[in-house]
Amino acid sequence: ATQLYYTVRGRDFFRKPYDPARDAVDHAFGLRQFLVLGDVERVLSFGYQFDSEGSLTHGSVIARDFDYNAHQLDVGLTATLFGLVRGQVAYLFRLEDYRFPNSRAIDGVRRHDNEHQIAVALEHDLTSALALTCDFVGVINNSNIPNFAYDRDIVSVGVRVQF
Repeated sequence: ATQLYYTVRGRDFFRKPYDPARDAVDHAFGLRQFLVLGDVERVLSFGYQFDSEGSLTHGSVIARDFDYNAHQLDVGLTATLFGLVRGQVAYLFRLEDYRFPNSRAIDGVRRHDNEHQIAVALEHDLTSALALTCDFVGVINNSNIPNFAYDRDIVSVGVRVQF
């Protein structure tokens, strides 16, 4: 299957210092391909997305710091492991190119971020309505402006109830 999509996202911050400088609209266009690998429980997916975020307060220095165009590539594999656990592993690469010189940088440098994400999700049915879940997301965000570089690891364990 092939998926072509468009999304629009509005950001409306309610408190200072982000309101109204960080209020913005993001438009994203993407294409994703799904391939069944011999069994409907084994699916390979890969995709590309372009998005652009623009602030609603164009004259603000803070707002201009966060206007960007981004390119994103991702690949994922979903499969059942040993008939016991549904699993998904995915990798995403995202390149954000900020459109204006950043106020936190010396000499009017524009910000460029490249982000790597790895996600692993496991799910095991306990009953027909109850499942045990375990998820991991790791993020490495490299930036040419050190204030914006970060690493993040998130682990989530839970129980899903389906009605």
